[in-house]
This record gives sequence, structure tokens and C-alpha cells, in this order.
Amino acid sequence: SSYDRLTALDNSFLILEKSNAYMHVASTLVFEAGPLRKPGGGIDAEAIKRSFAASLHLIPRYRQRLEWVPLTNQPVWVDDERFQLDFHIRHSALPQPGDDAQLKRLSSRIMQQHLDRRRPLWELWIVEGLEGDRFALISKVHHCMIDGIAGVDMLKILLSPFPDHEVHEAQHFVPRPAPSGLELLRDEVAHWASLPMEAARGVGSLMAAAQERRRDLLTRGRAVAETLGASFRTTTPTPLNGKIGPHRRFDWLVMDLAEIKAIRRALGGSLNDIVLTVVTGAVRRF
Repeated sequence: SSYDRLTALDNSFLILEKSNAYMHVASTLVFEAGPLRKPGGGIDAEAIKRSFAASLHLIPRYRQRLEWVPLTNQPVWVDDERFQLDFHIRHSALPQPGDDAQLKRLSSRIMQQHLDRRRPLWELWIVEGLEGDRFALISKVHHCMIDGIAGVDMLKILLSPFPDHEVHEAQHFVPRPAPSGLELLRDEVAHWASLPMEAARGVGSLMAAAQERRRDLLTRGRAVAETLGASFRTTTPTPLNGKIGPHRRFDWLVMDLAEIKAIRRALGGSLNDIVLTVVTGAVRRF
């Protein structure tokens, strides 16, 4: 097939996104300049782009855009025939003095902008000019593209524990022709027509397909209900769940990884358990 269907869960991240509620996953990472420092100053952004381009074939979703099935409005992934890496990897710089407060403000502005649904749903910002001979990468990926594990795919191919990481030649990208609206609608009809045959092969497959469609419809129904304000339950009023606007403030807290690992060794569990415990205590006190 020349396209991939979104699951009901992935589609829900599209449905629930609003003008004041973003559904992208974002992060800001700070690095020492190291071998990426250019002799005349600044960061070798082209080297980062080359490294990313060389491994982009490992995560094909990053070169796919959304298309919708006529009538049903079911989203699917198709190859972006106009894919341009320069649109997604952007190079910026902080003014003097280039402190963390400026980086946080830039991160906030980037994170409070919706991703362009006409293109693959991700951006990577290379930010130079950070004091202390450092630079930052601001990553932004829509939640419909990733889950908790897949979210690190882009960073896994960019980062290496060794400074002399070999960068291979980028593979030539040949996009699959995008299906027409008629083809998508025909395949959708065929998909539903095949369900009885699937039932003959096994009840489990039929139930899974039906449940997937039911989850999709329920998600759409909840999104409509929230949009119309038709919720029958009210949450406890706190500073964290009031009405939100489109603006965001981004902040972070620096913690010693060695200390977190020591706590993990003493108490058991994972690093994630320790971080979640710290966050839980902070929210409770707040």
C-alpha cells in the first residue's frame, strides 16, 4: 500500500487538538559546542543536518504527511512529495548575552505554535549563541506520530556517545505516489466489506477491527462534547486545571543524574520512577 492508516489512539491526538491546546511533544536539550564549534564562531548546523539526513530513512514517518479519506475523514499517512529538510530543521541564534532565560523564552514561543498539518508534523531548531560555549536543540513532534518510546527516535539517530561519529551519505528519497481521494474511498469501502471475511477467519480479528472503529467514534464524540462544553463532570478547581490560553511558558530544573541513580540503587525501581516521585511531591506541595 502507498499509505498507512492511523490508529484510533493516534487519530485522537489530532481530534483533541484545539487553538489553545497543543498536542505536540516538545523538549529543549542543551549541549557543549565541542567539535561542532566553527572556527569563526557559531555552530556547524549543516553538519547536524547531514547527520540527520543520513539516517532519515530509518524513521520514514518523518517524511510523511497527513491525507484524509473523503466522506469518512479518516486520516492516513502518505509520503510527502514536496519534502524539504530545511523546512523542518531550522537554524536560529540568541542575542547577547545568550543566557538560559532567553533560551526558555525562545522555547516558549516555538512550543506555542501549531505544527503545519500540510507537512510532516515535526520541527528541530538548532539554537546557537548560548553562553558557556553551548548550543541547544529544540525538538517538536506531534503526538500522533510517536509514543513514549518512538519519541526518542529522532534523537537516537542524531546523538552519539563518540565525538568521531561517522556520517554516511544520505539515501535518495523516492516518495510513493499519494493515492487519490477516489482510491482512498474505494479502499475504505473494501476495508469494511472485508470484515465479514475476517470474521470467518477468526472472531478475534473482527472484534479488534470493530473495537478500533468504536474507539475512534468514541474519541470523536468526546472531542465534540468537550468543544460544546457538554461535560457532566467538573474537576476540582486548582491552579493547574483552569481555563488555558494559547500562550506557554517553558521552564526546567537541573538535577544531578548521579544523585538520582544513587536514590534508585538505594530504593529500587527505575530512573523514571524517581523522577515521577519528585514531580508528584512537587505538585502535591504546590
